Amino acid sequence: MNNITELFKKSVRVVNSCENSIQLIGGINYCHIFKNYCDKMGMEPLLTKIYYDRLIDIANDKINELN
Repeated sequence: MNNITELFKKSVRVVNSCENSIQLIGGINYCHIFKNYCDKMGMEPLLTKIYYDRLIDIANDKINELN
């Protein structure tokens, strides 16, 4: 799986599946892994940044939802 869109969708599923703050820490870590993997694989930097920023927004929304 090295299509950036599929990786993004998987990351969104990981974050959205978190049911508590402990799981969300892992979900946020997955977001960082997404960015590191995309950078390492030489994927388009601008698209990587856009997707990563969106993942962080989704994680922040999930934090607010859980609190």
